[in-house]
Amino acid sequence: MDRDTHIVGLLKLIDPAEKDRMKRAFETAKGRTKWLHKRLAHHVEMHPDHSNEIPRGERDEESVLNTLYKLGAPEECYVVASDHATDDSFQSLDLLLKERYVEFGHGTIFSCLPGKLALFKTAFPHKSIIVQRK
Repeated sequence: MDRDTHIVGLLKLIDPAEKDRMKRAFETAKGRTKWLHKRLAHHVEMHPDHSNEIPRGERDEESVLNTLYKLGAPEECYVVASDHATDDSFQSLDLLLKERYVEFGHGTIFSCLPGKLALFKTAFPHKSIIVQRK
Protein backbone atom coordinates (compact mmCIF):
# COMPACT_ATOMS: atom_id res chain seq x y z
CA MET A 1 0.00 0.00 0.00
CA ASP A 2 1.19 3.51 -0.63
CA ARG A 3 1.46 6.42 1.78
CA ASP A 4 -1.57 8.24 0.34
CA THR A 5 -3.77 5.21 1.04
CA HIS A 6 -2.59 5.21 4.64
CA ILE A 7 -3.17 8.95 5.05
CA VAL A 8 -6.71 8.67 3.68
CA GLY A 9 -7.23 5.74 6.04
CA LEU A 10 -6.02 7.74 9.02
CA LEU A 11 -8.68 10.35 8.28
CA LYS A 12 -11.24 7.60 9.05
CA LEU A 13 -9.57 6.80 12.38
CA ILE A 14 -8.86 10.27 13.72
CA ASP A 15 -11.36 12.22 15.80
CA PRO A 16 -13.85 13.92 13.46
CA ALA A 17 -13.07 17.28 15.10
CA GLU A 18 -9.45 16.99 13.91
CA LYS A 19 -10.09 15.42 10.50
CA ASP A 20 -10.35 18.58 8.37
CA ARG A 21 -7.37 20.20 10.10
CA MET A 22 -5.22 17.13 9.41
CA LYS A 23 -6.38 16.87 5.81
CA ARG A 24 -5.49 20.52 5.10
CA ALA A 25 -2.17 20.25 6.92
CA PHE A 26 -1.06 17.22 4.93
CA GLU A 27 -1.47 19.08 1.63
CA THR A 28 2.01 20.64 2.04
CA ALA A 29 5.25 19.56 3.68
CA LYS A 30 5.29 22.72 5.80
CA GLY A 31 1.68 22.16 6.91
CA ARG A 32 2.41 18.55 7.79
CA THR A 33 5.45 19.49 9.87
CA LYS A 34 3.50 22.17 11.74
CA TRP A 35 0.60 19.77 12.42
CA LEU A 36 2.96 17.05 13.64
CA HIS A 37 4.73 19.33 16.09
CA LYS A 38 1.84 21.47 17.29
CA ARG A 39 -1.12 19.10 17.11
CA LEU A 40 -0.06 15.44 17.06
CA ALA A 41 2.20 15.71 20.06
CA HIS A 42 -0.43 17.14 22.42
CA HIS A 43 -3.89 17.74 21.00
CA VAL A 44 -4.94 14.94 18.68
CA GLU A 45 -7.44 12.29 19.68
CA MET A 46 -8.42 9.27 17.70
CA HIS A 47 -12.04 8.49 16.84
CA PRO A 48 -13.72 7.62 20.14
CA ASP A 49 -15.92 4.93 18.57
CA HIS A 50 -12.87 2.96 17.42
CA SER A 51 -10.31 3.61 20.18
CA ASN A 52 -9.26 1.37 23.03
CA GLU A 53 -6.56 2.49 25.41
CA ILE A 54 -4.09 -0.25 26.22
CA PRO A 55 -4.01 -0.77 30.01
CA ARG A 56 -0.73 0.15 31.72
CA GLY A 57 0.23 -3.44 32.49
CA GLU A 58 -0.16 -4.45 28.85
CA ARG A 59 1.86 -1.65 27.20
CA ASP A 60 5.13 -3.53 26.99
CA GLU A 61 6.52 -3.96 23.49
CA GLU A 62 5.86 -7.70 23.19
CA SER A 63 2.23 -7.46 24.34
CA VAL A 64 1.45 -4.56 21.99
CA LEU A 65 3.11 -6.35 19.08
CA ASN A 66 1.20 -9.58 19.74
CA THR A 67 -2.09 -7.68 19.99
CA LEU A 68 -1.49 -5.88 16.69
CA TYR A 69 -0.56 -9.12 14.92
CA LYS A 70 -3.68 -10.85 16.30
CA LEU A 71 -5.75 -7.99 14.86
CA GLY A 72 -4.20 -8.52 11.43
CA ALA A 73 -1.32 -6.04 11.33
CA PRO A 74 1.22 -6.74 8.59
CA GLU A 75 4.97 -6.82 9.19
CA GLU A 76 5.41 -3.29 7.87
CA CYS A 77 3.41 -0.21 8.88
CA TYR A 78 3.30 3.42 7.80
CA VAL A 79 4.53 5.87 10.44
CA VAL A 80 3.25 9.39 11.11
CA ALA A 81 5.41 10.91 13.82
CA SER A 82 6.57 14.17 15.25
CA ASP A 83 10.03 12.53 15.18
CA HIS A 84 11.28 13.51 11.72
CA ALA A 85 13.62 10.50 11.53
CA THR A 86 10.69 8.06 11.30
CA ASP A 87 7.85 10.25 10.00
CA ASP A 88 6.42 9.50 6.57
CA SER A 89 8.09 6.13 6.26
CA PHE A 90 7.26 2.46 6.14
CA GLN A 91 8.92 0.58 8.97
CA SER A 92 9.07 -2.94 10.32
CA LEU A 93 6.53 -3.10 13.12
CA ASP A 94 8.62 -5.70 14.93
CA LEU A 95 11.76 -3.55 14.75
CA LEU A 96 9.97 -0.37 15.77
CA LEU A 97 8.23 -1.86 18.75
CA LYS A 98 11.06 -4.02 20.04
CA GLU A 99 13.89 -1.54 19.54
CA ARG A 100 12.37 1.95 19.57
CA TYR A 101 8.94 1.74 21.21
CA VAL A 102 9.93 3.63 24.34
CA GLU A 103 11.35 6.47 22.22
CA PHE A 104 7.95 7.27 20.69
CA GLY A 105 6.76 9.70 23.29
CA HIS A 106 5.99 12.77 21.22
CA GLY A 107 2.96 11.63 19.29
CA THR A 108 3.21 8.76 16.86
CA ILE A 109 0.69 6.88 14.74
CA PHE A 110 1.52 3.49 13.28
CA SER A 111 -0.95 2.90 10.42
CA CYS A 112 -1.09 -0.87 10.05
CA LEU A 113 -4.18 -1.42 7.91
CA PRO A 114 -5.35 1.79 6.19
CA GLY A 115 -8.62 2.98 7.71
CA LYS A 116 -8.90 -0.17 9.82
CA LEU A 117 -6.05 -0.60 12.30
CA ALA A 118 -3.53 1.76 13.90
CA LEU A 119 -1.55 2.24 17.06
CA PHE A 120 -1.47 5.76 18.50
CA LYS A 121 1.05 6.83 21.15
CA THR A 122 0.43 10.16 22.79
CA ALA A 123 3.01 12.48 24.27
CA PHE A 124 1.12 13.59 27.35
CA PRO A 125 -0.53 12.04 29.05
CA HIS A 126 1.42 8.96 27.97
CA LYS A 127 -1.11 6.62 26.43
CA SER A 128 -1.02 3.83 23.90
CA ILE A 129 -4.25 3.41 21.99
CA ILE A 130 -5.27 0.73 19.52
CA VAL A 131 -7.65 2.13 16.94
CA GLN A 132 -9.65 -0.51 15.12
CA ARG A 133 -12.47 0.16 12.69
CA LYS A 134 -14.39 -2.88 11.54
